[in-house]
Amino acid sequence: MPPRRGLAGVFGVLALGLVVVVALAVGAVVVLVSRSDSGQETAAAPATALPKAASPAPAPDPLAASRRAFPTLLPQEEGSIGEGYDEATCYAEKRGDRLNIDEEALTSSPWILAWECRRDVGNPFGMSYTVLEYQSAAAARSVVEKLPANAATPGRKSGVPFTQHLWIRADPPGPVPSYYYTARLVVGFPSETTHANYLVYASHRGPARNPQVPLPPAEDELAEWWTTAPL
Repeated sequence: MPPRRGLAGVFGVLALGLVVVVALAVGAVVVLVSRSDSGQETAAAPATALPKAASPAPAPDPLAASRRAFPTLLPQEEGSIGEGYDEATCYAEKRGDRLNIDEEALTSSPWILAWECRRDVGNPFGMSYTVLEYQSAAAARSVVEKLPANAATPGRKSGVPFTQHLWIRADPPGPVPSYYYTARLVVGFPSETTHANYLVYASHRGPARNPQVPLPPAEDELAEWWTTAPL
């Protein structure tokens, strides 16, 4: 017959079992809480945003400054070809291109941009003209100083002071006297900051000044064109 355990032994066994159960329960709670906290932290962590690539800056328009300076003489739409003053067709030329004008002082000058505006050759009253842009006002003034002998006349247009330089080129001598020649005009803006690095050039072949010819001479027609042309 096995020996009987005392009450103290029974209670000891029961107490040990209770401690084990409590320890297991506490461990389970700790694990659940730990998992719950870990899930909350993961959900709350904001996603790292990737930096957006910067958009490339648009290239500056080399024609914009000249368009602003001469909003009527030059085309205002984008592109290097457009309509200028009095239905002239204008073409933008860059440095290195050949200018379709025959004035050496201008074609050999250090221009950086040129607008050549051509009128219909069938229109005897239309004037073709060219707007030349230089790197600085000093460069534009140096070109004016190299022009052929001319009549310089100051004036003002739309509040902008200018000086026009007018001269004539006689036709080459031939067996028959010519009653025509070519008038040439260069307009500079020596004391105006917006237009100071530009020159406007125009030429016109017409009657020579002759009291027996009732037509206005070419230089008068050219000067009249500039008088009526807006900037």
